[in-house]
Amino acid sequence: EEKAEILDFIEKNDIQGVIFLTGDKHSSELDSLTLKNGQEIYDFTVSPFTSGVYNNCSGNDNLVPNTCFPERNFATIKVSGERTNRTLDLKLFNTEGELIWNYKIDTEYKLTKLK
Repeated sequence: EEKAEILDFIEKNDIQGVIFLTGDKHSSELDSLTLKNGQEIYDFTVSPFTSGVYNNCSGNDNLVPNTCFPERNFATIKVSGERTNRTLDLKLFNTEGELIWNYKIDTEYKLTKLK
């Protein structure tokens, strides 16, 4: 009910560029949800670094393919570019510091896989 309420608020108020940063699922993933008006909402979930892991990579219709990682990990988020031409760079690493995947979201809110 709360999720529906906040998504409805975002859509009704035409709030652009929404990206949720979440955790506590005991795995990491990137989700993409298209609202009724065609607007994309992204959710970058990062966990866990030190707690137990849980493989909940199935049953999620919003999962960006091959982004669920059910092992210990950490992420970086980098915002770069001029004020009117910003890019958000999302990187997920395993505990050894090896890059698992890398996506960017550009000014038009387009998601691009870099690795």
